[in-house]
Amino acid sequence: MINSSGIGSSTSSHTHAGSPPGRITPLRQRFVEHLVLQQKAKRTVQAYTSWIYDLAKFHRRSPDQLGQPEVRTWILHLITERNLSASSIHLAINALRAFHGGLLGQDVESYFVGIKRPARRVQPPRVFSSQEIERLITVGTEGDPLARVFLMTVFAGGLRLSEATHVQVRDMDSALTTHRSWPR
Repeated sequence: MINSSGIGSSTSSHTHAGSPPGRITPLRQRFVEHLVLQQKAKRTVQAYTSWIYDLAKFHRRSPDQLGQPEVRTWILHLITERNLSASSIHLAINALRAFHGGLLGQDVESYFVGIKRPARRVQPPRVFSSQEIERLITVGTEGDPLARVFLMTVFAGGLRLSEATHVQVRDMDSALTTHRSWPR
């Protein structure tokens, strides 16, 4: 059975606040299955189910019984009382769209009339000095040359974590000493 984390049994534990408890209601099961059929990532499924759970918990009612006024009150609460970041608000709104619009087939755009999506704060990339880079690569790799080579490859290739964990020997071009990266 698929659970709120996307895979496994219905008794899985959740570690972050606001997570749905292990018991899966038929409505949550339908929502998880809807998200899986939409080929959402496991973490997206977890995040969306947590946001919808949070909405239901806030109003103490099933989320399919909530409409525009309740959704607007909850979003206002997230912004003013919980002071959440722009990316968290975006994620909550996307979860609402997936639940009310995708699963329930409701016109959710009317829910968000007059609600401006917060602008995401753009953080400039951190530029490390060569000494800082050396320290980053050295920490934790002392005595392990393979780990050092791996970290140097990840850094030199500018790889993301998910890319770094899937690097294969065939991805390396030893004649050119370059890494073939996947399109982002």
